[in-house]
Parts: sequence; C-alpha cells; structure tokens
Amino acid sequence: MGNITVAHASNISSSDDELTLSAYTAGVRYLPRLCHSSLQPFGQVRADIARSSGTLVQEQNSAATNAGAAFAANLGGGLDLRASRRSSVRLVKADYLAATFDNGINGHQNNLRIGAGVVMRFG
Repeated sequence: MGNITVAHASNISSSDDELTLSAYTAGVRYLPRLCHSSLQPFGQVRADIARSSGTLVQEQNSAATNAGAAFAANLGGGLDLRASRRSSVRLVKADYLAATFDNGINGHQNNLRIGAGVVMRFG
C-alpha cells in the first residue's frame, strides 16, 4: 500500500518564498475483522522518502543541506462504513506524517492530517 502527498505554500516569509513538500511512502495496513459489521477500522504504518523544493530551501536556507531527499514516516488509521462490495464511506482518517529535513532548528517537520471521503475498490 502506498501514498503520495504533495503540499505547497507560497508567500511564506517577507521575501514571498515558496515551499513544496512531497512525501512518497509505502507500508502495511491492518484491517481487523469484525463479524457482521459494516464498519471497518484500519491502522497503517508507512515509511520512505520526502523531497522539498522551492525558493525557501533553494535560495536562502543554508541549513537545508538535505532538501533533495529526507526520511519520511506516516502513522495513522481510520474507520470506513461499507456501502457496497466495491465502495465505502470513509468516516474519518487521521495520519501523522513526519519528515527529517535539516531546518537549522530541530531537523523535524510534523504534520497532522484529518480527513473523510469515499473509497472505491477496483479488481
């Protein structure tokens, strides 16, 4: 199971810097079996690589020595409500995404993501 996350921000500082963070992670998902329930909880752990780009890391930040690539880890879970054999409603999903870019302070970026949506299964 894999995940690609891309986040972009502009006008970050007084110099109108931009920053794009991309994380490419792969890992495992645990799906406990609940008897006769349309609810499906899940937990997941993924790790791989993150990349950063933009004027914030390319021009001014001499501490960003590993802006090209850094370690990324993703830990999270959620709850799906089965609508049919091929679709579900994702009631909630919460993920913690951490990356280890040098930033001149502590070398960590921490992101909490919470969402909901629709899940379609193919195959």
